Amino acid sequence: MLSSRFAPAAVASALALAAVFAPIDAHAGPSFGLDANLVFPVDSPNSNVGGGFDARIGNKISLTALTLTPEVKGGFFSFSGFGGSLDAIRIQGGGRLGINAGILEPGVFVHLGYGHVTSADTGAFAYDAGGYLDLTLLPLVSLGVHAAYNEITLSPVSVKTVDAGLHAALTF
Repeated sequence: MLSSRFAPAAVASALALAAVFAPIDAHAGPSFGLDANLVFPVDSPNSNVGGGFDARIGNKISLTALTLTPEVKGGFFSFSGFGGSLDAIRIQGGGRLGINAGILEPGVFVHLGYGHVTSADTGAFAYDAGGYLDLTLLPLVSLGVHAAYNEITLSPVSVKTVDAGLHAALTF
């Protein structure tokens, strides 16, 4: 029996082998996605709900029961508060991990990168983490909903938001 200290390595090795020997299916290949977001400021009681969008490009890999999508994304969001409006852009890399359940795919995502608050002309490390639910009715097109926590780690005050929205993706 494996000791608990070798379990993570065993799981990682099994996933790597599954990726190498996984069959190719209609849910795998280059992927391009667009997200439309409602942006809710966190720790900013005098701020209003805003909006934003993201564009994603990656490569969806089918691991039989799981899908892995390494991707790069860029986006913009804006909301009013902080004595005016706050506008920001982000460029990040990361990925999505989903459960391939036929036409439904629930999953999680994480992205790390750079965020620039254009209204303050300053930038810093930015990240997001969240979840999604995709519906794939056609092999090429997925539609879904998502929610995420986002942060641009400015000093002395970080910009923290929660967003929720709709997205669409094409996988070739």
